Amino acid sequence: MIYVPPEKISDALTADRDNGLPFVSSPVLSDIEFRKELVESLTDIECEIGDFKLDCLIADLAACLKRHADTSQSKPAVLDLRALKECSDLMKECCDQNVRMADLEAVAQIDRYTLARQFRHAFGTSPHRYLVMRRLDRVKSKLQKGEKLAEAAVGSGFSDQSHMSRHFKRAFGMSPGQWRRLRAAGDQTL
Repeated sequence: MIYVPPEKISDALTADRDNGLPFVSSPVLSDIEFRKELVESLTDIECEIGDFKLDCLIADLAACLKRHADTSQSKPAVLDLRALKECSDLMKECCDQNVRMADLEAVAQIDRYTLARQFRHAFGTSPHRYLVMRRLDRVKSKLQKGEKLAEAAVGSGFSDQSHMSRHFKRAFGMSPGQWRRLRAAGDQTL
């Protein structure tokens, strides 16, 4: 069970210029989009959820509640594509570092919840997942150059090799070692 203080949902919606918490009369919702977002957010449930991932999850939850609220839907916000592109560029360049939502807020000049919602709309994924995928891209590049798994993991922003391996297998369906062997075999046949 996850308990999210109502103030956090209110903060996320206030950032989007909505007033108050949405009233959802049904105690059980079926929302495929939010289910996917929740599974994505809880992939490392054995680890403490970081602030970056938590902010994205709260924005997703607030958007889900807003979709199912008994009140009329407000007009969708205009996306700030320039700011979102700058955020994606920052995450690509600095994926090996500890990127925080505050860093993205400073770049975009948009609050974290609006940023998370707009980013998902523009890029089809949360900022956290986008960052993880950029780290995995860097891992693959390092493995192609012959780096050891542990060095590639830490040099790409993961806390350790096992953290990287879990994400790698989830994203690509195989371990990093298997990927490297298949890649090497493919290079030899060319």
